[in-house]
Amino acid sequence: MQNKPKRESRKSKVVDKTLTSSSTESISTRNSDNFRLQLKDIQKPIVNLHRENDIVVLLGGAGNGKDFMQIYRAMLGLISKEFEEVIFMRTILEATSSKLGYLPGDEATKEAPYLEIFYDQMKSMLKPAVFERLKKKVRFEYPGFARGKSFGGNERGNVCIVLSEGQNCELRELILISTRLSEGSKLYINADKNQSDIGNKSGILDFCKIVEGIDGVNVTELTEDFQMRGRLVREIDSSYQRFLKNK
Repeated sequence: MQNKPKRESRKSKVVDKTLTSSSTESISTRNSDNFRLQLKDIQKPIVNLHRENDIVVLLGGAGNGKDFMQIYRAMLGLISKEFEEVIFMRTILEATSSKLGYLPGDEATKEAPYLEIFYDQMKSMLKPAVFERLKKKVRFEYPGFARGKSFGGNERGNVCIVLSEGQNCELRELILISTRLSEGSKLYINADKNQSDIGNKSGILDFCKIVEGIDGVNVTELTEDFQMRGRLVREIDSSYQRFLKNK
């Protein structure tokens, strides 16, 4: 039996402006033709990190393209048939102190607005015909329902999980999801550690410490160079981070 090549260890790192676009070979021109929006040069090495690792955590502030890069990578995997399915996850939380309260409807009805958030991002990046084809292979799953499940494997093939707003997950939820992943499948988590809606119950930083140094896991903290929404968002986010440090 032929031995599998040993995976190169990929430890956690902080991405700064020394990261260039030299590591872009895996993003083929043929596959990128399916997209309306193309990756910026600074984003291409980050997307390649997602190809090279089984679990990737992106930390960063608002507007720096965390969701975009991870969903882009997930769509590339669907187009190339690396993945049979993409599962979008996020906690169902309201970001303000005023609550809507109980909403009627079954599980699918309650989840529909959250799936629509991901659909909107897919629509913005994919050509229309490609979106219509790929949306059939995409579903939403609430992280709290992961216990007892396995994602991917056997006849189901490989799957890619994109967990958005990871700062709103407790540590036990993050451990639960990451240990439900079958060999060959991928888990991508993004989080803004300064915008947790559950306060000190957030487990994202502890999760990053636990997985740091594990082969096949990468934790990357994006700098303000990745800000895609312009000067005003960048300055508000930077001022907010200074405020939190001095509080």
